Amino acid sequence: MITSRFIFFAAALLGCLLPTNGQIFVYNFTAEVNDGSIQDQQGVFPASFNDQVVFQGTLSWDSAAAPIASPANTQRYQDLINGVSRLSITGGGISIDAPGTTSTSAGFFQVSNELANGNFDSFIRQTDIASVQYAGFNQQPNASGFGTFDMALGATEVFADTSIPTSLNLADFDQVRNLEWFVQDTSGNFSLFTATVTSLVPVPEPSQTALAFALVCSAALLWRRLRRRPSAGVITPDECP
Repeated sequence: MITSRFIFFAAALLGCLLPTNGQIFVYNFTAEVNDGSIQDQQGVFPASFNDQVVFQGTLSWDSAAAPIASPANTQRYQDLINGVSRLSITGGGISIDAPGTTSTSAGFFQVSNELANGNFDSFIRQTDIASVQYAGFNQQPNASGFGTFDMALGATEVFADTSIPTSLNLADFDQVRNLEWFVQDTSGNFSLFTATVTSLVPVPEPSQTALAFALVCSAALLWRRLRRRPSAGVITPDECP
């Protein structure tokens, strides 16, 4: 017989056993393409892609990411997330995905604390353009000359230091909320767009979801048992003479 205690401990154990490089923070977001920002010399965008597009996307970073060489007042972190997209968007008939991988080191995120210099504090998610995957484009975008796919959030006095943040609140970033994609080939032909991030919502990690499921199941089984147990002093039909 499956008991509430068994369900609780089984789900808690499952959450502990799920693979992770520390805690991987994942956020869902929406972003609206900026008016007049689309340029397409490479002819890669489909007809459905225009200034009215609203992207659905995901952003992630790893709490166990290693610090790497960084500019002043900024700390960059190299995370090799495996199986979780560092940054991805879908909308207007296209999708762009920068998958987590353990084989590339070009992507990173950085935290800047620039209050002393009068500049914005910022969180920037930079991806490895060479590993970006595309769907819905007229042809494969060419970034042989240069390319970028990143998100930048900025405002004054957001971070106390440059350590890895455990959460992001979009309301704190009232100055910069940019999403940018740009590719250019060696002949100088480029395609690009920019978008403004309009929402940012955390996604619970699997271990938290498993634990929440365990608690709900345990509460449901306990409630069911209490309903079946006769109240003290109440004579049930089986106890009648």
